[in-house]
Amino acid sequence: EPKEDHYFEEFSENLKLTSVIVGAKARISRRDVQLALGDLSETVETFKATLSVKGFFLVRQRNEKLWK
Repeated sequence: EPKEDHYFEEFSENLKLTSVIVGAKARISRRDVQLALGDLSETVETFKATLSVKGFFLVRQRNEKLWK
């Protein structure tokens, strides 16, 4: 359905949210992401990203302690 030049589709069997990538400088907590996802938090992968040291792109932050 269009809403002011944007289109939105509800998640369904045909459109599933599979992952949420949190930006390197985002201040949102892991818990806040889980709360925002609600029931989806059980099946949606979430992780924090960081800048790569080998190029100009994002990679998964491996140090889980850096995202509380």
